[in-house]
Amino acid sequence: MAGHKVQPCYNSKSICPRPLALRPLRIPYAIVAERAGATSHTATMKTTAERFWEKVNKDGPIPPHMPHLGKCWVWIGALSRGDYGSFSSKNHNTKQAHRISWVLHNGKIRKKLKVCHHCDNTSCVRPTHLFLGTNSENMLDCSKKGRFNNRVGVNAAAHKLSNEQVFKIRAIKKSGLRQNQVARLFGVDKSTVSNIWLRKTWKHI
Repeated sequence: MAGHKVQPCYNSKSICPRPLALRPLRIPYAIVAERAGATSHTATMKTTAERFWEKVNKDGPIPPHMPHLGKCWVWIGALSRGDYGSFSSKNHNTKQAHRISWVLHNGKIRKKLKVCHHCDNTSCVRPTHLFLGTNSENMLDCSKKGRFNNRVGVNAAAHKLSNEQVFKIRAIKKSGLRQNQVARLFGVDKSTVSNIWLRKTWKHI
């Protein structure tokens, strides 16, 4: 642009020495994404509910003492002590999965109330299997159902496997691996694998 005299452009805040035509044009990201056939980052982020339910197996066992409840919806994500599901929110706060399920369907939980299980399956997050109660009411419910004397799965003192590992052992059965090979993979005895495959143990999931 030899010989062209650059005219300054003025506004209330600054003076730009370049012609208006040469100044960079700022276009909002949402418009750029739309023109490119893409969606904005916020539009593709999963909601809390979507992140939660993708970690749930809705084809769980039917509680033998309450078959009218229907199948348990078993949490297959991370587990905490006592086989309770563990769910991390976007701000990295970790909550018990069955409590999150209650909040998603019923709203806020009042202080000093626990979310208890009709089905007695601590990894279950099906809303209709849950109810609110005080700590005393929860202990009374456990006592009536004999849960203190009949601990199974990861509630058993000597357990070595998680629910997720048991699901994997059952799935591996179709792969053709022998029981002793599967046992070495999971650090358990061959008899443990056999009992899981025959559903003599871990029948509650």
